Amino acid sequence: MSPTPFPSVPSPVEILRRLIQFDTTNPPGDTDTCIHYIQGLLTQAGIETQIFAKQPRQPNLVARLPGRGTAPPFLMYGHVHVDVVTTENQTWRYPPFAGEVAEGFV
Repeated sequence: MSPTPFPSVPSPVEILRRLIQFDTTNPPGDTDTCIHYIQGLLTQAGIETQIFAKQPRQPNLVARLPGRGTAPPFLMYGHVHVDVVTTENQTWRYPPFAGEVAEGFV
């Protein structure tokens, strides 16, 4: 049996659960801890990252995958946001930031 390439990376379910647990409600939109978590996952996978922050609590994360060979660079842009709308005055079956696995779903 060959070793797994990234043994310390959590399962996709665990990553999703952890991402849900970050309260990034906007306002105020504090996404820095969530962004740093994602940065850690990418760094563990050997992906170069850099954080840019005009506002310290709302950073942007850039990840760079180098190309191979002599092909020209390829730019792939993914506009992803991690802030969410408020959960106040709403009825939830499960706490919205718990990231619980229940009934086969996260």
